Amino acid sequence: MKKNSIILLAEDFGFGPVTTLIEIAKEIKRRDKDIELIFIGPKFCINKIKSEGLCDKYVDIRYMPEEIEKNIDLFKNANKILAVETTDILIYLINNYDLKNIYLVDNLFWMWDFLEEELKKLKRYYISDVISCDENIERIGQGFNNLYKVGMLRHNYNKDIKTDNNLMISLGGAKSYMFNSDLIYKFYLNVINHILSNAKAKEFKTIYITGGSELIDYLKDNLIVLDNVILNTYNHDEYLDKLHSCRYAIMSPGLGNFNEIILSNINTMFLLPINYSQYIQRLKFKKYYDYFDYQINNKESAIEEYLEESIGVNKVIDNLKKYDFSSFDAEIESFFNKNDVNKKIDKDKFDTNGICEIVDDLL
Repeated sequence: MKKNSIILLAEDFGFGPVTTLIEIAKEIKRRDKDIELIFIGPKFCINKIKSEGLCDKYVDIRYMPEEIEKNIDLFKNANKILAVETTDILIYLINNYDLKNIYLVDNLFWMWDFLEEELKKLKRYYISDVISCDENIERIGQGFNNLYKVGMLRHNYNKDIKTDNNLMISLGGAKSYMFNSDLIYKFYLNVINHILSNAKAKEFKTIYITGGSELIDYLKDNLIVLDNVILNTYNHDEYLDKLHSCRYAIMSPGLGNFNEIILSNINTMFLLPINYSQYIQRLKFKKYYDYFDYQINNKESAIEEYLEESIGVNKVIDNLKKYDFSSFDAEIESFFNKNDVNKKIDKDKFDTNGICEIVDDLL
């Protein structure tokens, strides 16, 4: 292991955490090509980060004590440990080895019901403030002297934009240990069948359908697609290039998707949530941004904030089971009839430098 090395960790929860990690790792490598990056974590994340060619080494483990112990020398000898939204392993390392070189990145601080005491021992706890964290800092953040508020954890898209009559359907990783992926896959299959059955779908030059590799394989096996449809899993730069060629986007309501779409002029519809963070943040999108369209579940029950995450996820899945698609065709028709999005965004209100703020502090 090189003297200057960083262990990278990411939660196995859809594309959000690992994509955030990828963007931070790119910025680290841009500034220091000689630094050694080692990703340690689940295969789902390894498959995603490997496509970017960023790391010098990949170690396939679950964040379980027996697997951590097999690789403990890597953790003990690393210059720094940088994790995105995965805390159990950090708590284990703090309690058992009193490591003091751990940095945590959190897109969802605003959502948590509580914080573990061990997290006070992190070297730095970076929290993205795209959705305001102030209320939760006051509610559960007392005594945390390591909190560091940063902006969006996605880079702006700075290439020349050549918009065409394309549609992006972006479904995210759609994978979590907290829910049954089969139910989610069948929901997205129905979503896409309804979209492709709309007469206007044939008018798009290209319809890109993207998500996690397992989801895309499932869709390929079960969809009868139009000639203008491409199903694929892309690395992040490829995905952004495809996205910014589109006039329309239909997306899962993840915070990464929001960060990447908010400053664009792409007509956007957010689908129903499939997890708790998506549910809560979609409510906030609807409250503040009336130019987005939304798939609506008239049979859903309201879910309160600050639940333990697994309880919130179960309530979201219960809502999803009630959904019957009765209004979706009309929602798609209305969405496709929008010619131009009318966004009244004060771009200065968004801190878009979160990645650089983290790397400035980290290095």
